[in-house]
Amino acid sequence: MYTGRLTDNAKVKNVKGDKQVTEFTLVINRRYKNAAGEKQQKSLFINCSYWRNAGIAEYLTKGAIITVSGWLGADAWIDNEGKPQAAITLSVDNIELYEGKRHDISGAVNGTGAKGRGKRKDKAIADVGVMVAEPADDDLPF
Repeated sequence: MYTGRLTDNAKVKNVKGDKQVTEFTLVINRRYKNAAGEKQQKSLFINCSYWRNAGIAEYLTKGAIITVSGWLGADAWIDNEGKPQAAITLSVDNIELYEGKRHDISGAVNGTGAKGRGKRKDKAIADVGVMVAEPADDDLPF
């Protein structure tokens, strides 16, 4: 399972006529201190594909916090300049959406309460068959 933020709004693509895939990129940030005690950060970008329900795309908006699980893979290619490139990919089986400090699950900025937590949108989420939860700030890797 990987928890992170979406780098952009999810996009739905038609594949082989009647099938659809929802594609999005998840960024996972790791903060740590190096041997000299200086704060460091590394970011990992994971390209994700979700084949089960294209209706989820409207909830997968830039900045939203999600947890995904599935099968990892890798793509490698040579770019137009002849340089080798590689990307981590994830074929997603499950998605969990979270309400965050800055965004609710619809991606709208919320300003309710001291911590900025908005109301759950259980009815809308139930329609696309995913879980909604609100993690503790300590549970997030960024």
